[in-house]
Order: sequence, then structure tokens, then C-alpha cells
Amino acid sequence: MADFRFELKSDELMRRTGLVIGRDGEICDRTIPNERIAARHLRISVQDRIVHLEDLNSRSGTYVNDKKLIPFEPIPLAKNAIVRLGKITIAFEFIATAAKNNKPEELAFSDAPLRSKKESRKGLLIAVIFVGILLIGTLVATGFGYERYKAYKVEEVAWQKATDKNEVPAFIAYLTAYPQGRYRINAIDAIERIQREKKAAIKAADEATYALAKDINTIKSYERYLAIYPQGEHKHEAAATIKDLERKLAVEAKLKEEKAAWKKASTTEKKADYEAYLAKHSDGPNADQAEAALSAINKRLEDKRKREEAKRKRQAEKKAKRLAVIAERKAFKAAKNRNTVTAYRGFLKKYPDGSYAASAKTWVGRLYGNGIGGVRKDVNEAIRWFEDAATGGSGEAMRILGMHYEGGLGISRNRTKAANWYRKATKAGDKFAPRLLERLKRSSKGP
Repeated sequence: MADFRFELKSDELMRRTGLVIGRDGEICDRTIPNERIAARHLRISVQDRIVHLEDLNSRSGTYVNDKKLIPFEPIPLAKNAIVRLGKITIAFEFIATAAKNNKPEELAFSDAPLRSKKESRKGLLIAVIFVGILLIGTLVATGFGYERYKAYKVEEVAWQKATDKNEVPAFIAYLTAYPQGRYRINAIDAIERIQREKKAAIKAADEATYALAKDINTIKSYERYLAIYPQGEHKHEAAATIKDLERKLAVEAKLKEEKAAWKKASTTEKKADYEAYLAKHSDGPNADQAEAALSAINKRLEDKRKREEAKRKRQAEKKAKRLAVIAERKAFKAAKNRNTVTAYRGFLKKYPDGSYAASAKTWVGRLYGNGIGGVRKDVNEAIRWFEDAATGGSGEAMRILGMHYEGGLGISRNRTKAANWYRKATKAGDKFAPRLLERLKRSSKGP
């Protein structure tokens, strides 16, 4: 079972540089994250429509059916071959993709070539080859030396171009053209040297950028480092430092905000400012003072509310009482205007303990005593009403009772009771009672 499986498209493989598998994602088309895999380990290409494998001078080697490949010498791949990069087994899934003519570009293997649709012309081909051999034999005898010199010079030019560019693609191009060339080892060393230098330069730049971020020591400096080197050597340290700085800034900001909120609340001493402070800083250093101040304010406000409520209640009661007095006075006046027992009785039914109740009872007694106001004269009933009115504090009723006892009007004459009622009437404020009492005293002495 394969450790890694790769999906390979025919248009990728048919590029001039083919498709490269290795550890370094920056210089490879497919990657295997394993330290035993070379940075550039294996090239897969297509030659004459047949898939070829080429080891790129890896240390752990490339094996096909347990046979190690010679570096930079492409070999055709059998369809069911077992391929290993060192000890890691890989498998491929080849997918035919559209070529320029919009037809799928099929690939062939060493053990599965593409089938030709043309008729066999074996005899003709043998004849052509035979004639070609004869011609070549003739030409070789005269031109072999020149061609060899020419090939030598072409390779020299190719190598010079590679060294002038001093880039990995240039040296790979040389090795592709001359896998067994005179500068093969030099080209391999140059590729490895460039890759080492590139990684060293990247690491040095990574270190320098992180050192600068540490010197500045701000969130932005570490964020800038991570933006440039998201997979850098210090990515975890930078991320952790950013979180730590964010926490410190948050604490500082909260302390600054708490100090400003407390300054405002303690200066204004307003309820809203203390509540705002406690809402955001319930565990702040001044929380206890804020709660104490808020409690005192709430108590003052509650006391004020109670006083205002009591005042409103007193005013309402006073107003209601005043309106009730006005209403009673109005009702009593209406009863007096009618001046009937029925009218007074109606008033007393509505205001049995009112301010004018005693006066109303006194008037009922008058009406019964004189037989007017819709009733017959009834002295006994009149006296009963006068006594009821006197009990209610009517000085007038008291005086009238004194007059009844003095004159024997409807009751037995009794000067003592008459004098007592005159005294009560005087005490109740009746203005006529003192003179009647004085007269009673004079008449009692007699000639």
C-alpha cells in the first residue's frame, strides 16, 4: 500500500521541465513532508509520449521495482511498477487532459505502449533502415570528427550559459540536455549550493525580521513578521507574544478607563455616574466606595421621595377635605333654602357626621317645634332633635333646650336644668346664652 498517492495530469507531465516531487514546496510541483525526502527528489516527464522517471541526485535514492535509478538518467516507467523514494512508497494516478487540439493527451508506459492504428509496413521500414545504414556508414567515415568537435562546442556553450545565469533552472536545463555531460557533477553541486544558499538567506532574513520585531516589541511589528513569514521559524513565538501584548494592552486600557470613570463619578457625585462605573468596573479598586456612595444617594433619594409623597398625600387630603367642606356647605345651603324636614333629613343622610350636621338637626327641631317645613307641630320630637343636636356640639340647640326648661315648653319647668344648658351653650360659644343665664339668675332672686 502506497504511503503517498499523487494525481498527475498529462499536460503537467508534458511540459519541458516535467513535474518535480520533493520536500520543498517552493521548488516542487508536489510535496512530501518528510526530512528523508530531498528538496528536489524526482522528476516525472514524457518522452515520445512515454512516461519517464528521473532521480535528481537525491541522497536516499529513487527505486523502481527495487532497482535504484542513476541520477539524472530518465528511464521509462512500467505501468504497474512499484516506485519508492528512499523507504517511502508512492503511487500515481495519471489523468489524460486536453491538448491543443482539444483531444485528451494519452500517455504510454514501457510495458503498455500506445497502439498504432496504421497498417504494418515492416518490410518497407527494414528496407529504409538498411539504405540509411549504408548512407550513414559512408558519411561517418568523412564527418565523424567534425560532428564530435561540434557537439563538444555546443555543450561548452550550454554549460557557459548555465554558469552565467547561476540559477537552478539553468543547471537543470543543462543536465536535461546532457545527463552524462562533462559538467554533470559540477551542475549537481551548483544546484545543491544554490538551494542551500537560498534556504540560508531565507533563514537569515527570517531571523533578522524577527529580531527587529522583538526590538520594536509591538503588536504591529509581530504582525508584520507573520505577514512576511507566515511559516517562519518564530511563528509560534510571534503569535504568543501578540496575544500577550493584547492582554497587557487590554489590562492597561481597562485600568485607564476605570480611573477616568471613577474620577468622573467622584467629582460629579451623580447616581448615573456611579452606576456607570459599577456597570463596567464591578471588581475595580474603587467599587466598594462607589457602592457606598450609591447607597447613600439612593437613601437620600428614597427619603426625598417619601417626603414628597407624604407632602402630596397631605395636599391631596387637604384638597379633598376642602372640597368636601365646600360640597357639604353647598348641600346644607340647599337644604336651608328648601327649609323642610325632608331636605334636612336628606342632608343628614349624606353627611351624618358633617360640620353642619348639628345645625341641620337644630333646624329640624325648630321645624317640629313650630309645625312647619312639611311636618305637624311636635314639641317632644323637637326636643329630641335639639338634644341630638346639642350632643353634636350645637350651642344654639343647647340654648333652646335651656329656654324650654326655663319656660316649661313641652317639658316640666326646671330652672336648674335650664341654667345648666345656658352654661353649656355659653361654653359652646352661643352669644345669646350668657344674657339668658343672667336673666334667669335675676329672676330666681325675685323681690
